[in-house]
Amino acid sequence: TKYFCWAQVQLCFFVYIVIMPKSRRDRPVTLSKTKKQSRVRTDNLIREIQANLDKFKNLYVFTIDNMRNSKLKEVRTKWLDSRIFLGKKSVMMKAIGTTPSEEFKQNLHHITEFLVGSCGLLFTNRDNTEVVEFFKDYRVPEYARSGFVANKDIFLTEGPQTQFSHTLEPYLRKLGLPVVLREGVILLEKDTHICQIGNVLTPEQAKLLELYEHRLADFHITLRCWYDGHEVRKLSE
Repeated sequence: TKYFCWAQVQLCFFVYIVIMPKSRRDRPVTLSKTKKQSRVRTDNLIREIQANLDKFKNLYVFTIDNMRNSKLKEVRTKWLDSRIFLGKKSVMMKAIGTTPSEEFKQNLHHITEFLVGSCGLLFTNRDNTEVVEFFKDYRVPEYARSGFVANKDIFLTEGPQTQFSHTLEPYLRKLGLPVVLREGVILLEKDTHICQIGNVLTPEQAKLLELYEHRLADFHITLRCWYDGHEVRKLSE
């Protein structure tokens, strides 16, 4: 009987293994397929950049200070007749060419000297004067994030903070403000600096600046150079 029961257990286990469907998580992923898809995307981006080089007469390299996706979207809507490209610098360099023998157009390889940091490409047929004037004046105030170097002293005077609901008192204390709740009103117990010029903002300071509606940063696009189809001209440091 003992051997018979053990045989039944083995048989049931075998049936379970054979019949039960495998989990999708157990299915192997072919790395070569993933690499192939990545390569296809890269090749498509390279072709897109080169197609735009043929389509538009002007190319600009730009950098963005205090990047915000919502603000960049606004810029795109103002330049619907142009093309803004953000992506990996290695892809841009591959499309443009880093040497005279590799460059897609005459003297274009010089533009790769400006592909440093957080940068992008602007393809347009608009006149250079219009392009430069637009981006020189286009600045949008934004709340600074953690790591931003403060460019102003922001000082709070002791007393009632009537702009806030009483429910925010524990949160303000957590952010480092010396506040108490008295008769349903938040009181700042002493004069306090949120930040001073030169401070590297902490996450707590950045949040306090937002709560007190102090925008220290500017979303701004800086044009670094311009290629007109023949030569590259430096526009800024």
